[in-house]
Amino acid sequence: MYKSFLENLDLESNNVDQVYNENLKKWKSNNINFSDKDFVIQEIEHLSNINLETISELDLAKRRIYSIYLSKIKSQFPWDLEDYYNRYKDTKEFYMIKLNLNRSISYEDFKNTLKEYKAQYYYILDKLPEEEKLEFKCDFSDQLKAISKKKEATKYKELIKEVRQEINSTYKQYIEKTVFDKGKEDNQTDSSKKLNDKYLGESSNKKADALFNYLCNNYKKNDNTQVKYINILYYLKNDTNKKEYIFELKQKDYKTLIEKEQGVKISKFAKSETYIDVQKQILNKLEESFRAEYADQ
Repeated sequence: MYKSFLENLDLESNNVDQVYNENLKKWKSNNINFSDKDFVIQEIEHLSNINLETISELDLAKRRIYSIYLSKIKSQFPWDLEDYYNRYKDTKEFYMIKLNLNRSISYEDFKNTLKEYKAQYYYILDKLPEEEKLEFKCDFSDQLKAISKKKEATKYKELIKEVRQEINSTYKQYIEKTVFDKGKEDNQTDSSKKLNDKYLGESSNKKADALFNYLCNNYKKNDNTQVKYINILYYLKNDTNKKEYIFELKQKDYKTLIEKEQGVKISKFAKSETYIDVQKQILNKLEESFRAEYADQ
């Protein structure tokens, strides 16, 4: 629908103002929402990132007009951080169009754009529910990593590396603080500290506690049955690196912990029939992701 608006731009008559005013009336009458507004901006941003070395003079003229049009749209519909959060919530994608390197960009502009994206990242991350934070963090970091591998990104590699290290470090601190705060809250609210003491250190180390929380949040997200937590227990006890993870809770203590923390009663300690062939591989991949988040990169 909105793509057709751009087709009304005429190169010869340079009718930017006319098209803009016509579209503005339509947007106002239709009470444009964030998704519609974002569609228009994304469409023009794609066009404004055409590779300058391969386009014709006609396309250059188009780009100039589209850039003017984009400026008008942005001035009429200014975006703030909440808009970027709403876009991510709707699309589950974080757009880095300005850094696709299909056009030349100065070192300073690249640095400022990274700063802009970083502000959006922290705002979105803070508002996302716990179970979505890691996926978002990984997506943001992976996009930066992919950009850094482009030959055009040579002079920006250190900038990208600094940002990736920063977001990984802050996320690691967040995970550690979450585990610490959770343990602190448990100690304050539970009159009997025996189970909490085991959970926080006596029968498990800090890294194993963090992995346990991570698996509870990311393994079988839509499943809250006893098999899920039995698989996690079996994995922590038998299939993790014992030099890194100490998790030696007894079954009765683990049963109490899961019922208290997850609201799930365990009646029988039997792991999934597909544990060896399927579930173990899934848990291994999650542990790899966790390790990448836990360690400085």
